[in-house]
Amino acid sequence: MSRGQFALTLVIVAVAGLLGGALSDRLKGRPVYAQGFARIIEAQEFRAVDAGGEVRAALVVRADGRPRLVLGGDPGKTRAELTLDPDGTSRLALGDLGGNGRAELCVLPDGRPRLALVDAAGKPRTELSLLPDGRPRLVLADGVGTPRAELRLDAGSGAWFGLTDDAGNVRAELGVLPDGTPSILFSDAARKCRVDLNLLADGTPALALRDAAGRKLWGSP
Repeated sequence: MSRGQFALTLVIVAVAGLLGGALSDRLKGRPVYAQGFARIIEAQEFRAVDAGGEVRAALVVRADGRPRLVLGGDPGKTRAELTLDPDGTSRLALGDLGGNGRAELCVLPDGRPRLALVDAAGKPRTELSLLPDGRPRLVLADGVGTPRAELRLDAGSGAWFGLTDDAGNVRAELGVLPDGTPSILFSDAARKCRVDLNLLADGTPALALRDAAGRKLWGSP
């Protein structure tokens, strides 16, 4: 190797070293590792852009260490977002073509899952969840977000379907008791049962009319 070739080689090695150091600093001291065809890149934010330069996907680690993954449709329209809340709730939100949130699936810190469906006005209309003791609960709401119907299992494994008024008070309930007998209850605005219709264990129908204090005014049998 001539003296000139040797000098050129030294220059190339020096430039390569500088570029490698700059790249390492760019990645905050996290180098790029390569093993065969596998490749790992470490950074605090990744962005995927389309041919026009619009960001269509982003993976970010916030300053507090919580990750956030966002998938976009048209510019500025979020279609899906996966996040972790400060309290530990994991949350997946799905949006329509306009970027409006329409569905959300989350797992609460105590491990309970919940699925919520939202209308175009942003009002929650349907919620499916598990209560702390593991019992399922389905709630249907009206156009202003007030719960109007609820299907649930009670602690004794009975099943109940309740209907509410504009204030959210349960006014009518249809249930099946743990022993398999059906029951229908009608309540006033104070949630006091005023009429109950049941089938007794032997199949005999029973009807009771009650006052506001719950005292039976009339009953058969």
